[in-house]
Amino acid sequence: MTGIRLSDPALHLTVHGNLVRNCGRGLVTGRVASRVTKVIDDRTFMEASLPLEWRYSHQYQRWNVVWTNGNEVTGTSVIEAYDPTTLRFKLTAPREIRVGDTFEVGAPGPANWNIHDNTITGCLSPVVLDNYGSATSQFSRNLVSRGDAVGVGQAVAIRGRYNLIGNCITGFDEPGSAALHLGPDRLGQPLLNLYQGNLISHCAAGVAESAPGLWQAAAREGNVFTDCGDEPR
Repeated sequence: MTGIRLSDPALHLTVHGNLVRNCGRGLVTGRVASRVTKVIDDRTFMEASLPLEWRYSHQYQRWNVVWTNGNEVTGTSVIEAYDPTTLRFKLTAPREIRVGDTFEVGAPGPANWNIHDNTITGCLSPVVLDNYGSATSQFSRNLVSRGDAVGVGQAVAIRGRYNLIGNCITGFDEPGSAALHLGPDRLGQPLLNLYQGNLISHCAAGVAESAPGLWQAAAREGNVFTDCGDEPR
């Protein structure tokens, strides 16, 4: 069971004041995936799963497209326009498009996600930040604790663009556990996240990385690690 699930391509989200307790997954964010259902030409297609925006919305103009094959990224494009009457998407540049091609979309600018002042405890996978995110996506002043959960690998897994500010993460002291587990972005590049003023205590490791250098690539200021077996440098 998942307590709270949020997904691209949503914009302007505020999630606060929740108690998420004793769930398999606590708070999870994810990307939206779709597939091509009809090809009009080498720039124009129709698809299966995206929220179909109305005429006076952003209409996906300048949104980024990440083409995929399973977990592998096979290319990127940019959307020039979406027609809410014909339901057709048009790219800014030609690409060989086939029916069945899969892709994800991400906002080109500020997404304005604000996840703050929540309590997440007793979950096997407490927090997973795995959507694209943006410079205005923020996870702040949340309390994340292990509670009575056993076998928790990481408190907060981060694979999207987020600022983590003023959070309290505590009790993830089982062997192999980590308070923060950092991954690269969808294209395999280090995330330029901000980690500021977080209190991390009683954890087997303060920070773990899926690839070297991810913590060093981020902006870090005023984080406090207490009683952690492996503190980051």
